[in-house]
Amino acid sequence: MYKEFLLYKDYYKRWKLEGSFCPAIKENIVISGMGWNHITGGNGHSRTFKDISRRLKLLEKARYLLEISTTYQDLRKSNINTFLAIEAILESKGIFKQVRVVLKKDKLNRYIFYSVMGKDLDI
Repeated sequence: MYKEFLLYKDYYKRWKLEGSFCPAIKENIVISGMGWNHITGGNGHSRTFKDISRRLKLLEKARYLLEISTTYQDLRKSNINTFLAIEAILESKGIFKQVRVVLKKDKLNRYIFYSVMGKDLDI
């Protein structure tokens, strides 16, 4: 699994350099350590090995979803944070997966990739 982890880390670093434009909000998305740390538990957020692995495997789907989506499904604001979610059902090799990408607005009013989650659907 360590080799796999390094592959995902390299992918994330490339994505960070290349960035993503999200048509749904008509903005460039900042790919930063915040998202990596949230997914891998590097910010003190406790995750199981299985959960981290599942989320890392969704990184490519997260990028794809951000770059093709023209609408977002959820916007949540509090006094402190603003979160936006983009969701879709994606198919790969006959397996359907519900994928949710979460963006968080930073102090400079930019959207940062924050998290990805998904689950297999029995369709």
